Amino acid sequence: SDVWDRLYDADIPMISVPGNHDRLGDKYSGEVHPQAETFVRDSFVKSVERTKKNIKYQEIPGPLRNSMWKVNFEGIQLAVTGEHVNKPPNDQLTRFEAVLDKSKPTVFVNHRPWDEQDPQWNTTEWKNFVLNFPNGSMVYSGHDH
Repeated sequence: SDVWDRLYDADIPMISVPGNHDRLGDKYSGEVHPQAETFVRDSFVKSVERTKKNIKYQEIPGPLRNSMWKVNFEGIQLAVTGEHVNKPPNDQLTRFEAVLDKSKPTVFVNHRPWDEQDPQWNTTEWKNFVLNFPNGSMVYSGHDH
């Protein structure tokens, strides 16, 4: 898209996280739009290829809109997640934990805030996961619209 191209051309990396509106057809159908995950992956690739920034990333695959990424940006560790951070496949959080350096302050970026998660999902596991990182770590999320 032209908007993202202008950012890349200005040496500004742009990464994305998939959200709840990345669907096909009727917004209530629940059908996932597979291009959303491709767009997210492409945003990492383009940020590396088209900017001069030191960016390294690793995807921890999950179902559509729920992959996780470890990102090192200019020495800062980011933990980027999709729409539902607290309902990963059984071993996804374990695999994510294995690649993150828990001794480094980390910036967590996800689509939904903890207090907007479906109550049937286990937010405690995710909160405990994040609290294992040192002071200086932070969580950013969106979704409100």
